[in-house]
Amino acid sequence: FGFGRPRWRAIDLALLRSRAFAAGNALSVPFAFAAFAWLLAAPLFAASVWGWDALKAALSVSPGAIASALAAWAAGRMPAALRAWAIVAGALVFAGAIVFLIGALDRSPQFLEVWLPAGIFAGAGIGAVLAGLSAIVGTSVPEDSLAEGAAINMTLRQLGGTLGVAVLGALLGTGDRPDPSAFTPVWLVGGLAGLLTAAGGIALLCRQDVPRPLRNGPGVAGRCPSVTLER
Repeated sequence: FGFGRPRWRAIDLALLRSRAFAAGNALSVPFAFAAFAWLLAAPLFAASVWGWDALKAALSVSPGAIASALAAWAAGRMPAALRAWAIVAGALVFAGAIVFLIGALDRSPQFLEVWLPAGIFAGAGIGAVLAGLSAIVGTSVPEDSLAEGAAINMTLRQLGGTLGVAVLGALLGTGDRPDPSAFTPVWLVGGLAGLLTAAGGIALLCRQDVPRPLRNGPGVAGRCPSVTLER
């Protein structure tokens, strides 16, 4: 027994020396907050306001899922120097799509003229941002710490998503068939969270904290000195 240095640790705090890793994880929280809230609010709106059944409401957001997968594929293939741009562009597209819904929706279904384009752009934004954040987080840690870095990122992403769903429930309250205006705070908060993520992506660009892949070894540096990891 004793109180010496532990032989194992749950989190290696040395990973936070990489500003890119810390920033990528920090931005994962507000964006997951917005994305998870949207993923629940969208079919909930279609079902509760337009009166669509569960299957129809779910199918109405499926084009956004396809757009998200395509955008994530495209963002994942971007060079390292452009990944922060994927975050900025995706977050702005997502925020714009969400804010567009304010005042554009009413009790009459507007699938082709409003719901479909908003869903596609929101989905594309989600895919681009999450792929960009995952790439930045994954390439800013040594190879032997990749699993730990990914676990930290997923934990924070789930934390943000949990908060987003909780705030969604608090904003909507209860009601059999709410008015479209009841969702305005949801769209507004989601849009603000998207803008916050875009601002963080711009900060990454200004600080040039977008790393190149790190290899194992002491003192391996990324694209700039701010992402140096001493082991």
